[in-house]
Amino acid sequence: MDTENSTRENLSVGATLNQARLAAGMSINDVSQHIKLTAKQIEILESDGFDQLGMVFSRGFVRNYARLLGLDADALVRAIPKNPRNKNDPISIHDEHIPLTKGLSRHWLVVVAIVLGLIIVVPLLVYHWLSGDDTHIRIPPTNSAAMTKHAPAAQFVVQPAETPAAASNAAVTIPNASRSVPVAAAPAELAMQFAQDSWVDIRDANKQVVVSRLYHAGDTAKLSVTPPLSLIIGNAAHVKLSYNNKPIDITPHPPATVAKLTLP
Repeated sequence: MDTENSTRENLSVGATLNQARLAAGMSINDVSQHIKLTAKQIEILESDGFDQLGMVFSRGFVRNYARLLGLDADALVRAIPKNPRNKNDPISIHDEHIPLTKGLSRHWLVVVAIVLGLIIVVPLLVYHWLSGDDTHIRIPPTNSAAMTKHAPAAQFVVQPAETPAAASNAAVTIPNASRSVPVAAAPAELAMQFAQDSWVDIRDANKQVVVSRLYHAGDTAKLSVTPPLSLIIGNAAHVKLSYNNKPIDITPHPPATVAKLTLP
């Protein structure tokens, strides 16, 4: 059917295209393959739904469709109504909104919670690790002096006796910042017994090495030393120490295993 016959029969543009396609024995899929439109778009054209495709695009689609069917393309384009939709017709709106599922929302909440937890917890763990102490030394008080609580960073100092005989009654004290440590001129005797392997490092007042070695389980050591001395004893819980025949408890508190002390 040509355009003139369509006009005489008062057919719409869409109806004209539909009848011409059927007369040519073509399916909607055949037309779709030739003019590269989807089947849905062709159905919209044949139902005069030009406003759904947009008036500018509809004119181009109609022109290509008419040429395929051998119709007067210009006449059909001119016949497209300028206001194809009745103002009283309801406007259909297709909602393409894709809701966020509860599972997906819950997944992202868990991820955010884990990230925030790492940001808060990791710095706290690092700070706690860096600020940890090597050891806490417990030296029991004697009859002549009481033990005073001291900050973890300080070192414990044993007050030396003038003679070995008087050393058993020596007082255990903690030095104040403003108090100088007396230097003993006479040599002192230092004895150690090892129940397990232990590394021992002893240095004099000039930071010179007196002993720096690994002792094995069952070893004993007796040293004649000139104080003051700085001692670092590993695996201290399994080492017995005496200074001028006076036992000294160097057992560190868990979890530390290294004892640090000063013998003046």
